Amino acid sequence: MLVAASLAGACRGVSTACQFDSGRGGGQADDYDDPMGGWVQRWLARHRHPVSLALHGVAVPMLPLAGVLAGLQLVNDAWHLWWRPVLLVIVSYALQWIGHHVEGNEMGEIVALKKLLGLPYVAVSPRYTDAPAPPPSNRSTT
Repeated sequence: MLVAASLAGACRGVSTACQFDSGRGGGQADDYDDPMGGWVQRWLARHRHPVSLALHGVAVPMLPLAGVLAGLQLVNDAWHLWWRPVLLVIVSYALQWIGHHVEGNEMGEIVALKKLLGLPYVAVSPRYTDAPAPPPSNRSTT
């Protein structure tokens, strides 16, 4: 939660470092053209709403936890509890889906699939891609 809250400030105010336009028009983001360079900034550009950040802060750690739990259950011959890691994955994706619904964009997996198929997608919420610049200060320097 603390990490999500601290990361939220990184893209507040819609800085140019957090905007990614593919040049195709319509504010589509190219989140997957350069998967290693600047991935944190791209992730932050897609997750600006505080509710989305909080939900992702809970949901994302559930995925590796599900893998660890599945591995432990296999090693300990407790696969009859298969439903626990499956439930973690389902709850994780449900929370992330809710976060993206609040955010106003599509989940990364959906964006990647639509991009692969040549379909239109919303990687960064339109409320953030077309945000106006902050007004100039009215302070006098004299």
